[in-house]
Amino acid sequence: MKFELGLEKADPFRAFLKRLHNCFSYVLGGIIPLFRYLLMSDSNTALLISASATLLALFCFGLVKGYFIEVFLFKNSFQTVFVREMAAGATYLLAKAIS
Repeated sequence: MKFELGLEKADPFRAFLKRLHNCFSYVLGGIIPLFRYLLMSDSNTALLISASATLLALFCFGLVKGYFIEVFLFKNSFQTVFVREMAAGATYLLAKAIS
């Protein structure tokens, strides 16, 4: 790896930190849409608030991502929201077709 690609051996502690970072990212990402269901008794209202909060979180994630990869921020934000919502819609339709 070092001679052919010029890569150094990976640090095991860094890999552990990456796994820890991914774990907390998934937990935080899952709490955003699910937290409203813990606080509200009406599931329809909780669904609307959860969907709105998720869209807002995706938009903010797109802004931050666009800042770091240095592209047009709002275009990247709308693209992030669109792709994630299309994936959610496809998942819903697939689950509906199977059941």
